[in-house]
Amino acid sequence: MFSIDTLFSFLQVRYALSDRFHQELIETQNHGDSVTQFLLNTLRLKEEELKELYCQALHLEVFLFRDFLADEKLSRWIDAEMAAKWVCLPLSLQGNVLKIAVDDPFNLQIDKTIQFNYNFQPSVILIARKDWKRIYQQLYGQTAPAFFSDVPSDSQEAASLSAVSAPEQDELTAIFQAAVSERATDIHFEPLEKGLRIRFRVDGELHIHRVYAEECKYTFLSRLKLWAGLNIAEKRLPQDGQFTRVIQTEEIDMRLSTLPLIHGEKAVVRLLRRVLLLSSFQELGMSERVAGTFQKLIQASHGMILVCGPTASGKTTTLYTTLQQIDRERKNVVTIEDPVEYHLAGINQVQVNPKIEFGFARGLRSVLRQDPNIIFVGEIRDTETAEAALQAALTGHLVFSTLHTNDAPGAIIRLLEMGLEPYLIASTLTGILSQRLIRLACPHCSSFKPADSRTYKHYFPAGKNTPLPMIRETTGCAKCGGTGYIGRTGVFELLPYSDELRALTLEKADITVLRAAAQRAGMIPFYLDAFEKCFHGDTTLSEVFKLLPQKNQPKRG
Repeated sequence: MFSIDTLFSFLQVRYALSDRFHQELIETQNHGDSVTQFLLNTLRLKEEELKELYCQALHLEVFLFRDFLADEKLSRWIDAEMAAKWVCLPLSLQGNVLKIAVDDPFNLQIDKTIQFNYNFQPSVILIARKDWKRIYQQLYGQTAPAFFSDVPSDSQEAASLSAVSAPEQDELTAIFQAAVSERATDIHFEPLEKGLRIRFRVDGELHIHRVYAEECKYTFLSRLKLWAGLNIAEKRLPQDGQFTRVIQTEEIDMRLSTLPLIHGEKAVVRLLRRVLLLSSFQELGMSERVAGTFQKLIQASHGMILVCGPTASGKTTTLYTTLQQIDRERKNVVTIEDPVEYHLAGINQVQVNPKIEFGFARGLRSVLRQDPNIIFVGEIRDTETAEAALQAALTGHLVFSTLHTNDAPGAIIRLLEMGLEPYLIASTLTGILSQRLIRLACPHCSSFKPADSRTYKHYFPAGKNTPLPMIRETTGCAKCGGTGYIGRTGVFELLPYSDELRALTLEKADITVLRAAAQRAGMIPFYLDAFEKCFHGDTTLSEVFKLLPQKNQPKRG
């Protein structure tokens, strides 16, 4: 196994450890007790923090539980009793090398047993205790024994005279609690040259929450990686994962993305709050007219409906709200997602996994053999997925999906640019919904004033003789954190796919012609929907201008 002296030398740099502590480590190993448990108790570390120290000191990796299937044949080399006693598991056997996942890399008995009894060469990898329990049950068909408490007893505490207390353990939890309280959708952990900056994205805008000391760059990132089942020793490559935490009694799904930068790894955590799932189109911000038309479209028995917009524009939320309008008891609804963002009762949700070549297109072909009525494809990313989705719609299924385009007519151009046959698009597409998110004016610090006459006449020349509408202006206050806004709502443009648009698709008409035909089909551009919300007092004019190309904004002065 590994040298206690190497570990002690590494720990001594970080903690004020005495020679007595060194001797206690050696005695713990010689007596056959767990060095890992001893260090958890004496240094007051969390398991993930200790495993990170092991990785750095011993150049080990942490086993990733995802996508692992235990091989029952391996239990002949390490049986259930041995695995429970030493907290280890056999993972694979290649030649005479037996790969073993261990909780304590200093257990001398494992090394001796494998080498002398079976003449195998052990190859060691670390494993989180929660993953050890899962695989133990999978491999041996019985419940794994419980561990000793990580909280030290009075005698253990007295024995740790030479150890200093670790940094505040609850700081990361405090960050998540603050993010939830401030309604953040994303948390950014950004490494600085000498520190770590935490930023929250609230209502689409980033702001600094706090800057932490240098050591937090490593402890926070290690814990996040372990929560998400990532390799904490890998710092050179980006990684993605998921985990769930209970924050303020609310269970929240979280997506983690890491990216190596020059000053360390950056992590972004997206908070997917289930309580924010909406039950009606009006709650999303749809007008009665758009909601009514969209409700009719989703009642169809077949065809394709696309929801378009940039990243983080609320497309997935809109589609989940749509699925809640469908009779899930009488229809077989299947989703194919990457990742599954929200868990919704009554539907079958599939998580794609590109690592094992199980992508959207392959998943969709498999779903078609599951007798579906309605299929939700998380995103059309390539031609293969787009063609498979359109073929599914053509064969009698109602298909929903998302696409990254600037507006609804642009979705037709995007599908043509992907190389899809025009007849296939024209035969299956039934509607396109494009959307954006705008911030809602803070009711505590905003006031009404008449709209600027020049701006109003620029966009509404037919209303030049009508009284100017009253619009909100905000100043910022403590309630909204000085931003002038609290919350967001959607603005929408819905394009029912008319016969004229089908003919233009077959002709491969350009975007200008398609946009003109879209308005003749009844599409109201989303910037006009934004103006309507502004005149209704929901938002401000500056938020509306963000949706407009610069050339369409009125001249000032």
